[in-house]
This record gives sequence, structure tokens and C-alpha cells, in this order.
Amino acid sequence: MVVCTKADLMDNAGDEAGMKGAAWEEKTDWVQQVLRTVCLSCKLPRSQFWGEADESDGASLFYTATTQPDTYSTLTQYLLHQLYTTPPPLNPTTEGPPSAVTTRFPFPYRANVLDRDAVRVPAGWDSWGKISVLREGFDPARVGRAWDTSLTRMKDDGAEGEGMEELWEAAIPIPDRGPKVS
Repeated sequence: MVVCTKADLMDNAGDEAGMKGAAWEEKTDWVQQVLRTVCLSCKLPRSQFWGEADESDGASLFYTATTQPDTYSTLTQYLLHQLYTTPPPLNPTTEGPPSAVTTRFPFPYRANVLDRDAVRVPAGWDSWGKISVLREGFDPARVGRAWDTSLTRMKDDGAEGEGMEELWEAAIPIPDRGPKVS
């Protein structure tokens, strides 16, 4: 699960960077697309958690904002839902009645990717197509390659190619960044 806090301050960062309106919205949409791409690529074996053999449905993504207290209660409900919902068995036996999913804490909310201060993407909802629809020209494959390159660099510092750092620096201006020291 990825939680981005203080999402209501994104517009302040746009003001500091000297960007407003559609140009800044395009940048924040790009950030959301990158985060969703990284979350979707997170596939962990469920056997680490439940002793099952398949993979998880990617990580969930939630934005919280102090100006929207409901984002915190929604996040809390999702956490309770994820923690206390018993998944059905992967290989149900033919003997006896089928096991039902136990949900003591239902999560009745739909995904929300349009409200930039209250993004809500439950695990298993997203797809490459849904990510690409938010803004034209976004290349999830490029972001995926950059993510893999950055992870490889962290492990052995020998990866060649464009990493997330380069993608980020090219897309998101930071006024006080200054020249890069080589």
C-alpha cells in the first residue's frame, strides 16, 4: 500500500515552481500515473502472507489531505477491510460447501483517480489501460523500465539506462535544485 499524505499541498508546490493551471495539472497527473504504474508492477507472492501460491494484485494507492478529513476515514476503512477480510481458498475442495469470503469490514467505495486531493486506487482495480487514459502520451512501459533500472542501480550500482531519477528530474521542475554536481 502506498499512501501519499498532504495531497492538498500539491498546488502550493506548483506555485513555488512557477506553474499554474493546466500545465501544473498535467504534471500532477503524470506523478499519479507514475505512482499507479509502480503500484501495479508490485507483484508479491501471496505465499509470504497467506501460504497461497498466486501473486497479489499490485499495491493500492491512496492520497490523504488535511483539508478533506474523509480521506483519512476512507483509508482507515480500507486498511480494516484488507487486514480483516479472509480470502477464499485458491484450491477449494469439492467436498462440503464452498468457503465464503468473510468481510467484517466492507469497503463500499469506488476507485477515484479524478480528484487530485483524494486519489483512491484499491489493489486489483487498476490496469495499464486505465493508467494510460488519464493523460495522453504517458508510456507505462518506459516508466516500468526506468523503475527496474533504478532498482538495479540500488542493488549493484551498475545499471545502464534511464532511471526514475532522470525521468522525474525531466518532468517535475524544482526551482532550487540548481546544477547537478557530477
